[in-house]
Amino acid sequence: IEQRLKDEAGTYGLVIKNLKTQETYFYNENQQFTTASLYKLWVMAVAFEQINQGNLRENDSVSLSRGQIEEIQGFWEEGIDQDAYYSVSDAIEQMIVVSDNDSAITLYTHMGEDKIDEFLKRHNFASSGFGSPPITNPKDIADYLEKLYKGTIVNREYSNKMLELLFNQRLNDRLPKYLPEKTRVAHKTGELDSFKHDVGIVELEGGD
Repeated sequence: IEQRLKDEAGTYGLVIKNLKTQETYFYNENQQFTTASLYKLWVMAVAFEQINQGNLRENDSVSLSRGQIEEIQGFWEEGIDQDAYYSVSDAIEQMIVVSDNDSAITLYTHMGEDKIDEFLKRHNFASSGFGSPPITNPKDIADYLEKLYKGTIVNREYSNKMLELLFNQRLNDRLPKYLPEKTRVAHKTGELDSFKHDVGIVELEGGD
């Protein structure tokens, strides 16, 4: 990895961990980056927390006007003029499997942004923040994924639901790109300007 990246102009951060043997490789693991769409991992977790606590139901409707979305987003998306309407379950699925922005914004606005920050503090993701823009580092995201793997994000039932959504990811041009076709990868991409991220769990016989 270091040989491959030494002449690259960009800034990279990686964490690789074998969850069976606990072998770990770090490269700029504390480097902060804008999250791009990785923040949707946090929104998903908080949504399932709210469902588990009875404050939200999967068939509840959430909506936001186009004007509100564009104001929050900070730019107007050409060719999109309709307001956003989703069920909670559809919003969660759309923001994960196709990284839909409208559904994510609608969902976290409905729940309250403060719940995202509270989630980050409670799980000790100390280098992550849901500001403008949201920020994180590879170490925090790796810790999130390991907690998800171990069933400690909400609980085992909801961690499994989140993993299944990540396994259904349709944007597969990064982590899965050079892997054998049937390799299962539960992952989430992020993209913003020149930044590209991908984070996830790769199922392998020698250790996920």
